[in-house]
Amino acid sequence: MTDIQILNLLFGVALFLFGMHLMSDHLKKVGGSQSELLLYRLTNSPLKAIAVGTGVTAFIQSSSAVSAMVVGLVENNLISLKRGIAIILGSILGTAATGWIIAYSSLRFASPLASLLSARVLSAVFAIIGIIFKVFIKKTKFKRIGEIFLGFAILMLGISTISAAVEPLKNNTAFLNALISLQNPILLLGIGVIAAAILQSASAAVGIVQTVSITGLIGLPAAYFIILGIGIGASLPVLLTAIGKNTAAKRSAFSYLCVNTIGAAVFGIIGGLIHLSTKINIIMTPVTISLMNTIYRLCLVLLLIGLIPQIERLCIFIIKDKRGEKDLKRLKVFNRKNEIKS
Repeated sequence: MTDIQILNLLFGVALFLFGMHLMSDHLKKVGGSQSELLLYRLTNSPLKAIAVGTGVTAFIQSSSAVSAMVVGLVENNLISLKRGIAIILGSILGTAATGWIIAYSSLRFASPLASLLSARVLSAVFAIIGIIFKVFIKKTKFKRIGEIFLGFAILMLGISTISAAVEPLKNNTAFLNALISLQNPILLLGIGVIAAAILQSASAAVGIVQTVSITGLIGLPAAYFIILGIGIGASLPVLLTAIGKNTAAKRSAFSYLCVNTIGAAVFGIIGGLIHLSTKINIIMTPVTISLMNTIYRLCLVLLLIGLIPQIERLCIFIIKDKRGEKDLKRLKVFNRKNEIKS
């Protein structure tokens, strides 16, 4: 890549991240207090907790934000650790919604009528509406809605810029050979972990993979293992929210890492065995990556929904209480009290 292409690529990534954070931050401000109330009131069963976690995450476009809310609620004994783990499972599924927005933005419409619904047209419309709300309307709520629209428009502009920057790589032999040589599952997992940790967002990391896949250079195995790694790397911002908090908060934050690590281990082994036996290497697109990401996260929730008590015990076993309390013996009593309150 030339210096200009690299600069455009980084510029596109910067726009993408800024747009995502702008949209997410103002969605949290519009529905933040109501979201926390939902997490508190409507999570008295694992299925409800997962459903609420999924819905709130899909709305505010950030599993890290929802998990941070969970850390705060668990820290203040408003919900149990078990309930918090169920909400976190839901947030892991809900974060797949962003991938479908990005997948839609990659579609190219043939007919003139359908092209009116293209990402470029929609982002322009959202930008115009957003700036009107932001500049010309005095009510704070409408200003925030305007900033949500502007964030969406900037996010789409970032995707477009990244796509244009990586387009020439289709004909770059050196890059193609380097990408094809990436077959080691552990290395691919590591790439996913690092990408999500640096970007501080699973949605952003998956979005970058989707955008690069427009070049037609990413195969199924590479995308699969990178997505598994992204789940682990996305745990970093959640773990950071627990710094300086009590033991319960640290356990709830650690459960995010625990769930994604279990998922990467189980589905990594399954995927590795399937790849070794079949040697399937389908070229991925933004749509197929979004579909795979959603299916993986749904399978992870279905796998672990019945193991929430065991995950809770694992978190308690690994993160000891400094006061030496016998938490495992008191766990059932604590959960019963929370069930009575709810």
